[in-house]
Amino acid sequence: MSSVYRPNGPHPNLTQTQQLTQFCEMFSNILAEISTADKAAYIYGDINIDLIKFQSHEKTSEFIENCFANGFLQLITRPTRCANGAATLIDHLYTNVTNNCIESGILTTTLSDHFAIFSQIVTNRKLKMPNFFYSRNMSEDNKAKFKESLDNCHWGEIYGSDCPQGGFDLFFNKFNSLYEIHFPLKKIKFNKNFHKIEPFMTKGLLISRKEKIVLSNISIKHPSAENKAKFKLFRGLYNKLIRLAKKKYFEESLEHNQLNLKKTWQILREAIRKKNDKSSGVSEIKIDGNLIEDGLKIAGHFNDYFTSIAGNIAEEINPSDRPPDSFMENLDLEFEMGVVTSDKIIEIVGKMEAKNSKDMSGISNNLVKYVISTIAAPLSHIFSNSVTTGLVPSQFKEAKVIPIYKLKTVNAEERQNISNYRPISLLSIFSKILEKVVANSLTTYLIDNNILYDNQFGYQKGKSTSLPMLKLVDFVSKAMNEGDIAIGIFCDLRKAFDTCSHSILYKKLDKIGVRGKFLDWFKSYLSNRKQFVSINEHSSELKDITNGVPQGSILGPILFLIYINDLNKVTDLLSLLFADDTSILISGKNLNEMVFILNEELHKICTWFRANQLSLHPFTTPLFIVILYIV
Repeated sequence: MSSVYRPNGPHPNLTQTQQLTQFCEMFSNILAEISTADKAAYIYGDINIDLIKFQSHEKTSEFIENCFANGFLQLITRPTRCANGAATLIDHLYTNVTNNCIESGILTTTLSDHFAIFSQIVTNRKLKMPNFFYSRNMSEDNKAKFKESLDNCHWGEIYGSDCPQGGFDLFFNKFNSLYEIHFPLKKIKFNKNFHKIEPFMTKGLLISRKEKIVLSNISIKHPSAENKAKFKLFRGLYNKLIRLAKKKYFEESLEHNQLNLKKTWQILREAIRKKNDKSSGVSEIKIDGNLIEDGLKIAGHFNDYFTSIAGNIAEEINPSDRPPDSFMENLDLEFEMGVVTSDKIIEIVGKMEAKNSKDMSGISNNLVKYVISTIAAPLSHIFSNSVTTGLVPSQFKEAKVIPIYKLKTVNAEERQNISNYRPISLLSIFSKILEKVVANSLTTYLIDNNILYDNQFGYQKGKSTSLPMLKLVDFVSKAMNEGDIAIGIFCDLRKAFDTCSHSILYKKLDKIGVRGKFLDWFKSYLSNRKQFVSINEHSSELKDITNGVPQGSILGPILFLIYINDLNKVTDLLSLLFADDTSILISGKNLNEMVFILNEELHKICTWFRANQLSLHPFTTPLFIVILYIV
């Protein structure tokens, strides 16, 4: 329309009145044509006809009458442009829908000298409720009062109990009741004037933001030169402070995490506002071709999937005629756990990463670090009883699982596929303290007795992914220098941590010297484990976990290293391991001879996998093989 009707612009042939007449005729014809079609229509536009003058301007009055005659109503009734002391209604919104399902209005902004106009079509769909969030006030004052209450607690009942389950029940009931008193969970409606969206927004900036909005509204309602100048000056200072605060936040974050590569990348993604495609939010999934949108049902399906996948994989594995313990060496050693003292617990918690993220009970590392000196004594008594009796409290064997999307590519269909998610487990912070106590003793035992395979580089202090890569490069370089052919076989196991057999792991622990009450402790730790899945505030029921080592735990990775430790004993080839990622390397001059040797060795390795109920990923069947010919 604007190419035909330009009342404020020069036109070589038509006067402004003639242009207006021409436009009105054209617009009337359009409305008549739409009315004849009997279709719902909405027409928006910067028409440049000031409807405020409908009583004093003949052509404007005729224009409105034509609209009414064709069944169209103008929904905007207030000025949409205020400038130089004048107000006009030149932005129009017309519709022939006459029921009460449309809400319309204007948005007063400073983005343009025209205000934005809008309409909202109200349907019968349930309106989205206002955004709320749940929060606890973790102020320093509240934490100090919480610690004081714990200081005044009497733990006599706990010291008088030799049962780790009963002792922890008494401890946690007191701890949690005081936690709820001093940090009650409150439902809060989100207000961007008080609650920061961006992490660099301070209370002062939020106050300044509110003042900026007030000055903006004043300059719009009373557009004097003084009010406009005051608003522009304040806006400039505010924007400058925002830039400085943002710069300071990212500089300090990068400086603080300069040795943490993962966290550094997260900060950089945040700085460039790159969307996190691995969000845990799941709004819908497909099960047997049916789209599920109910949050509770989605959580239940995820829990069914995560708890059954290990058993499904185990059923697909061809049984082996060799028992798993036939590959193991019986070590003449005895593992001892050591005494659990208050000082040891305080030291362990002191070395934990300072994080405000919550465990499955809503308790953070930072809070436990703050009060650990007060609760270390009762915890040391409970943990000592756990070690000596070989029993682990049931609360330590429950996990809250969050599904995380694991693919790099994102589309709706892939997000609806439940197999494209991996589980992240949240465990009790107190469970992790006990696990760390046991893990420290077990790790020291493994290192002192040189039990772990030298070329296992996963989950060990002082070892990283770069070391097996250097070993691989060294192997290939040596083959190149000698004019040999190098072959690498790279095995990828399916859900290796989840499919470990508990009964086989107990045998492996016994073989390396973990026996008696200490073996009983690990049996208690792995048995009767349960989990529930939480999605968008919806939680599934608890389900049993019958296989695997706990992911997200302290002990899980160490137990898996013990589980896979004897793999290297079945082959004479060089094998490099990073947890379950296994690389087999061979070099030589005669390719036919090498292929024959490889087939023999692969048969041994596959026999070990079957005996230990581990399965190769489908895409590694046949195995992923790289052959380097060196001329």
